[in-house]
Amino acid sequence: MTLFQLKWLRRFVRKRTNPIPHDRAHFWKEKLSLWYMIVAWNALGYIGYLVYTGQKKLVNDDEGQETAGQRYAKMLKVDKGKIIRFEGVQKVSELDLNADEERNK
Repeated sequence: MTLFQLKWLRRFVRKRTNPIPHDRAHFWKEKLSLWYMIVAWNALGYIGYLVYTGQKKLVNDDEGQETAGQRYAKMLKVDKGKIIRFEGVQKVSELDLNADEERNK
């Protein structure tokens, strides 16, 4: 069973190409696999470097100063409610979603 069932594509390619000898196919498979490994590893290292130096952020700052609770409530399309923020066992702030006013307590 194939993943996408593209039998027509397989037939089209096999009719219009010559078979490749096994040794030659194996040689190019090894070369391309090595090239792919090197490129993928360098891309991963470059992205890690950008994140580490702060040039690339994992979270979009397009939302402004919204908290994670506000983004989650927006994603769930909650109109009325409260977001209560705790640090440890103390309540730090309370936010009404319909008023968008933060009351510090």
